[in-house]
Amino acid sequence: MRFTIGYISHNEDVFNECLGKSLKDLRGEYDIVTTTDEKYPAHNYNTIRDKSPNEWVILTHQDISFSPDLLENIENTIKFLRDNQKGIGALGLVGRNKNNKVRWSKQNSVYELETCDCCFIVINKTHNIRFDEITFDEFHLYVEDYCMQASLVGGVYSIFTNGDEDKKEYHYLQERSPYFPLPKTYTLHHSKTKNLRGTKWGKYREYKEMLNKKWGREIKTT
Repeated sequence: MRFTIGYISHNEDVFNECLGKSLKDLRGEYDIVTTTDEKYPAHNYNTIRDKSPNEWVILTHQDISFSPDLLENIENTIKFLRDNQKGIGALGLVGRNKNNKVRWSKQNSVYELETCDCCFIVINKTHNIRFDEITFDEFHLYVEDYCMQASLVGGVYSIFTNGDEDKKEYHYLQERSPYFPLPKTYTLHHSKTKNLRGTKWGKYREYKEMLNKKWGREIKTT
């Protein structure tokens, strides 16, 4: 199975610290497709999707770090779900389920989600689902809306990896202390945007109302 890894290039330092370093060690077959941040993310993700030469596309932020076995973990998740006759709409690192509980990906479990966070999502371009760049023409909830569309063709699930927000003892950039070893398999969101801009930037509430209105109910989001 060959993957496409797509990201929006906007901060070279963050890329070099997190995603770029992980890509250097990544095992498996993959292609890389990037865009600039001239347009909003929904538009950029559609561009990456369209340029992908592969069926499976990983769309990730630059402040994501992962272990070298990431592609194997995703492939194992896909196989597990298919073996259990589960349709796959999308896969994510973290999200909320229908009971409004936050679920991070775990190495030994796969959780069903209602929506996943925009920091990391795996899509299958053969579903012909597009990110809604007309409604979500800012930085918020374009992935959550995609998940709602994807749920019409299959479930939205976590993957077989230990996912988490950035923790000091797990920081990919620090020297690996024997007292705080990285887990065997991991995917970490270092939350660079949150740290730089805080938690209430942009028009989140406005776009949340539009998301709820579009789908006719309260949508669970991270």
